[in-house]
Amino acid sequence: MSNPTNWAKLCRYTAILNIGAVMAFAAALLRFLLKSVESQGDISPSVVSYGGVYHLPFLFVAILTLLLSKRMTLGLQKGLVGLNTLMAIFTLFQVVNLLGE
Repeated sequence: MSNPTNWAKLCRYTAILNIGAVMAFAAALLRFLLKSVESQGDISPSVVSYGGVYHLPFLFVAILTLLLSKRMTLGLQKGLVGLNTLMAIFTLFQVVNLLGE
């Protein structure tokens, strides 16, 4: 697994996973907002800002990873695989929390 092209592929796959997790979060947040409007008739400002601060930088890192993964050094590719994986797991936990409410 020390081949740079294998790490570049893994880097791209984890970036795609991260983008998918952010999209799932957006869908879950929209579902949660629609359900809250139906039940309460109004949207609380705290609901609108639910974890949204983190996900735009996550998306930015994932897009940069997709664009530059072949040109990065092996160490940077390994680091971005871990970073994108952690960001996707964090986002998916927030999706599960939103769907559970």
